[in-house]
Amino acid sequence: MNYNVLYEPWIPVRTKDNQIITKGLYDVFKDAEELIEISDESVMYEFGMYRLAVLFLIDCFRPARLSNLEDMLEDGEFDMDQIDEYIDLCRKEGVSFDIFDEEMPFLQSPTKSWSEPFKYRSVALLNPAVPSGNNHVHFNHKFQDEITLNADEAAKALTAVNLFCTAGVQGYPSTVSGAPPLYCIVMGRNLFETLVLNMIPLSQYENIDKPSVYWRNTDDIVSKKKIANTSLLQGMMFPCRKVLLKPETDGSVISILWAQGMDFNGYSSFRDPSVSYTDSGTGSNIKPSKEKETWRNIGTIFDWFDNKAPLVVSQFHELKEDDSINVRTYEVVTDNAKYEDCMSGEIILPAVVFGSQIRFSALVNAVSYSEQAEKELAYWLEQLRLSIVSNKKSSHLLSDKEVIRYEFFQEVKEKLIGDFIDKLSTVQDINSLLEEWENWIWTLSLSCFERFGSLIGDSMNVINEVERYKSKMTVKHYKNRKE
Repeated sequence: MNYNVLYEPWIPVRTKDNQIITKGLYDVFKDAEELIEISDESVMYEFGMYRLAVLFLIDCFRPARLSNLEDMLEDGEFDMDQIDEYIDLCRKEGVSFDIFDEEMPFLQSPTKSWSEPFKYRSVALLNPAVPSGNNHVHFNHKFQDEITLNADEAAKALTAVNLFCTAGVQGYPSTVSGAPPLYCIVMGRNLFETLVLNMIPLSQYENIDKPSVYWRNTDDIVSKKKIANTSLLQGMMFPCRKVLLKPETDGSVISILWAQGMDFNGYSSFRDPSVSYTDSGTGSNIKPSKEKETWRNIGTIFDWFDNKAPLVVSQFHELKEDDSINVRTYEVVTDNAKYEDCMSGEIILPAVVFGSQIRFSALVNAVSYSEQAEKELAYWLEQLRLSIVSNKKSSHLLSDKEVIRYEFFQEVKEKLIGDFIDKLSTVQDINSLLEEWENWIWTLSLSCFERFGSLIGDSMNVINEVERYKSKMTVKHYKNRKE
């Protein structure tokens, strides 16, 4: 039984004619300029496959400086001779790219590193999107013992498992960034550009490969071992979990060996190149949230001026100064050991906004003002609700209030990503544009407030209360504007 990720077709890619086909890792590199993107239904799998491809390329090509990436972009395709040499080097070191290899299975801990007696567990543990342990069944109406992964699905899961770990009982550690962070991929015009744009010059890191990348590292993964420092190549796929597949005769996987991996606690010492940091000194990074859509983090994701943006975003201005930047996000919302939601999105910024600190700051201010306005709106919605209903926990109106808040942000998002950014790209008087934005936000707030009133009812009492609180809102609004 063997399944070599270099040559077996397991990575789903989108072609120029919008077809989804599967290729092995080697052909992904060979045909990258003719492909659009890696595309998978699973947010975790898709990012995991991107991470594997980028990490492979960094270790293979070892770009010392940004100019090396510029040269690669100019070439327009990968040097397959160099990739062949790298594969040969790995094989001479004993590396196997076969996920079912008996001695050194790819992205796993070999049998000899496990203490007997072995206790096999459900393969569902590899994919948090399916039910296992504390995870809810959601829309997958199977229990963990009924889950089976094909070889291609198992390969995908192996790329993602250490990127989306969350801390659990019995000493199961979280990722090298703590709870799964919001990951970013800078998208290019084709898959080749995307992969190069997400490579990092080695000059950005003091420690490159001590320890080496996962598949070239022969050290045992010691469960629960505390690690305070790591290298770029190990940190990008840090072994937070210890796993070994048990293939069936047909190549499917039902059972695995599963244990705690190493426990990284030096958050301030490692910066993941695909993660935004609100405080790089402490390692604080953006965490996905069901309550806060991705676009509201635009001020951090794209802030290369204050060193908050992911490194792959920060370097884009030098690599593609005249191009708009397109960032795709990968987000897994967790609550302690539970996985609650998975989502992905894209944000595009014109070069003139991304590259100008003045224009970018205006964009950040517009988002910040919108969030403050929503807080004010939420306050007045609650005041109106309490003035009308006798039951302060009226579930019906509480639900309606949340709907109004959601609609507020949806309208803000549509206006911001469209009209506001378009104008911000061209106007000279940015202060006037911000004033126009604030006036529009105020009009939207009043409209949302009135909409909530109509959901409560159309009695004279409701109409009078809506007007009374609108007057209070207006007084407070203009008082704040003067201040």
